[in-house]
Amino acid sequence: GSEDFRRQFVLTFMDMANENFEFSRVSSLLDHLEQQYADGAAKSYERWNTAPLDTPFDQQAEELRTFFANRYESIVPCLAEHFSLEGDLVSISLSADTPEGGIVTLNTLTPNLTKGTWTGSYYTDYPITLTASPLEGYCFLGWETKDCEVLTDSSDPELQVRLAGHAQPQIKA
Repeated sequence: GSEDFRRQFVLTFMDMANENFEFSRVSSLLDHLEQQYADGAAKSYERWNTAPLDTPFDQQAEELRTFFANRYESIVPCLAEHFSLEGDLVSISLSADTPEGGIVTLNTLTPNLTKGTWTGSYYTDYPITLTASPLEGYCFLGWETKDCEVLTDSSDPELQVRLAGHAQPQIKA
C-alpha cells in the first residue's frame, strides 16, 4: 500500500543523500568535469557571449559546488516535512570485522567498508535493513549492535534495526 511506498521512498532517499550525493563524492566528480570542459567552455564563452547573460564556466562550477555543499542540510528537512516524519535524524556507524569477506547492503546501497567505518543518518520513523552476503570461502557469524533495537535474529544475514532518538547506533557485520 501507500505506507509501504512512503517507507521505501524515505529510506531510499536517505540512502542516496548519505552516499550518492555525499559532498566529497560530488565535489570530486565536479572537479573532474571542470577539468574536462574548462578549456572548451572558456573558448565558447569568449566566442558567443559578447553581451554575456551567463556567468563564466568557473563561476558556474563554483555555484554548483555551493549548491551541493549545502544540499543535504536543505533537502533532508524538506523530506521530513513532506512526509510528516516525527522521528529524530540519527547518525549510524557501519563496519565489518572482515570487510574483504563479503558485501553488506544497507537498504538499497552497498557502502564500501574496506576503508573502515561508513557513517550516514536516518530518521527513526522507519527501521533500516542490513544484509550480509559472504563471499566464497567466508561465512557470516552474526551482527554486533549498539544503541539500537534489533527486530530480527542477530545471527541471521538479514537484520532489521529500529533506531532510537538521540542515540548513535553502531552496527558491525
